[in-house]
Amino acid sequence: MGTSIFALNFISMKILTKFLPTMLIVFLRFGLAGIFLFLFLIIKKKNVLVNNKPDLLKLFISALFGMSLYYYFFTSSLQYISPALASLICSIIPILTLLFDCIINKTKAKKITVFLFLLSIFGVCLVIDVKGVINIFATAKGFLLMLLGVISWIIYTIKVEYLLEKYNGILVLAYQCIFGSLITAVFAFKDMSDLIVVLNSNDFILIISNIIFVSLIATALGYLLYNLSIKNLGVALPSLYMNTMPIITLVASYFLLNSTITYKKTIGIMIVIISAMIVTVKENSSLNFTK
Repeated sequence: MGTSIFALNFISMKILTKFLPTMLIVFLRFGLAGIFLFLFLIIKKKNVLVNNKPDLLKLFISALFGMSLYYYFFTSSLQYISPALASLICSIIPILTLLFDCIINKTKAKKITVFLFLLSIFGVCLVIDVKGVINIFATAKGFLLMLLGVISWIIYTIKVEYLLEKYNGILVLAYQCIFGSLITAVFAFKDMSDLIVVLNSNDFILIISNIIFVSLIATALGYLLYNLSIKNLGVALPSLYMNTMPIITLVASYFLLNSTITYKKTIGIMIVIISAMIVTVKENSSLNFTK
């Protein structure tokens, strides 16, 4: 459910980038989500204080990578590439995680992992359709930005596991959203005047409805569901479900953004998904699914 919401989030964010600056979008989505989550906790009479300074620092760092940096790179990339391609790059997360682990721990990467990583890159190239790209440099820039976003997401996933073992998932997310919004506010302040333009825009309803969706549904509910999956399944297995996003995003793009679905794109998506699934299942075959 969490990854399905994330997949639709790509569409909504693509629409918002046509009207608002990147940092302002990120500031609004996490600020509104954080306020909503804290109000929910207060109404439910739950404890909203985290007095442990090291844990507050961990919450801040996880917000920096999982909210501020990830969504800055992700939202910026949507100015150059399609939502379907952005979500497809996200599906490489399981393979990239394994390769990063090899680099950090200085271990030798398995040949099958390297092969499937290269195969997945080929699949991405099919979806990009290099021959049909008008500005190859802009597409490359979008790809790089999304790749940096994926790296930020991997760091976030690793950091958040400890916090979810110690605190209520809603409380963790509430702090992360507020921290993420505050970090972004420094850069979004200069764009606040754009909100006045939105209020007088003919697309006011479209913009506001998408802001509400990315804030309350994609952030508050989507992150909560994904964090709960990490709490119950660990870090590794939930990444497998990220591989379903390209299909959902591509279909949603077809209906909502009038994007085209070609055989070449479909084959490229299947190559990436199957490659990532093989690696993830292979690496986690010993995982206890009855946990």
